[in-house]
Amino acid sequence: MKATTLLPLPHKPAMPQDGDRPQLIYVIGHPRGGELAVSMYDNDLAGYAPPYVRYRSPTEGGSSGLPIFNRQLGLFAVHHRALDAEQVNEGVLFNPIAAALANLNQAQFMKT
Repeated sequence: MKATTLLPLPHKPAMPQDGDRPQLIYVIGHPRGGELAVSMYDNDLAGYAPPYVRYRSPTEGGSSGLPIFNRQLGLFAVHHRALDAEQVNEGVLFNPIAAALANLNQAQFMKT
């Protein structure tokens, strides 16, 4: 079976340089199964620590697993947790998730 190679996710926003306007990200979903919520304010990209991304978008408990989009609404991460001490949230970059799923799919395929 041929190995799957994933290309870098094109939607991953770059960190702003000095003087650039902030890079905005959006968390969209139904926290705790409630009404649709969209982060519209205070949603700056704070940094990367692969395989994680950090951002300031406010979220509620029960938001883990929500998609994180860039300004062009390209999916690039999945919400993971709040880091209260640092006043940021953390998501997992989507490309490592896609790679793990592809590997799992290949392993399942090879068993059959």
